[in-house]
Amino acid sequence: MLVEMDVAAGEADERMQQPLDVDEFCRRAHPRLVRTLTAATGDVSLADEITQEALARAWERWDRVSQLDQPEAWCYRVAMNLARSQFRRRAAARRAHDRILAAPTTVDGSASTDDELMTALRQLPELQRSVLALRFLADLSVESTAEVLRMPIGTVKSTTSRALADLRTILDPRPDTEAPDA
Repeated sequence: MLVEMDVAAGEADERMQQPLDVDEFCRRAHPRLVRTLTAATGDVSLADEITQEALARAWERWDRVSQLDQPEAWCYRVAMNLARSQFRRRAAARRAHDRILAAPTTVDGSASTDDELMTALRQLPELQRSVLALRFLADLSVESTAEVLRMPIGTVKSTTSRALADLRTILDPRPDTEAPDA
């Protein structure tokens, strides 16, 4: 940065009159934006993602952005706004998650049974939970569930069967050692 400040006045005027190339601008601005956003967010990958989005927006609006006195400052403003939006979304998601966990989960009016069921469902893999929720809580058909999850109908059927078997094992882990009464 100090080297750029020592440029002769004639060279600085010449550079100011040349149109700024968007590729060059993005290459030059990217590392500084990532470094600044990493400090602001505490997350390198989030900082890089936000930087890419800010530079993509600059690219889309390059006709206007390149005419600004400080195009990089515009990118910083966009990036910081994106970071704040990301933090708001994460905070809202956390609050919603906390409300869901705090809310009583009753399906049929029997809180203890529903709590036990919800606890058991949380132990299943995500796909099995999704299939069971769509099939039995949302009351979707096998075909509709397959469409929602973008999977073959046979996969929905086999996943439902496995999920119900796993759920039975979780809810009643006793092995069937007794012979049925005949």
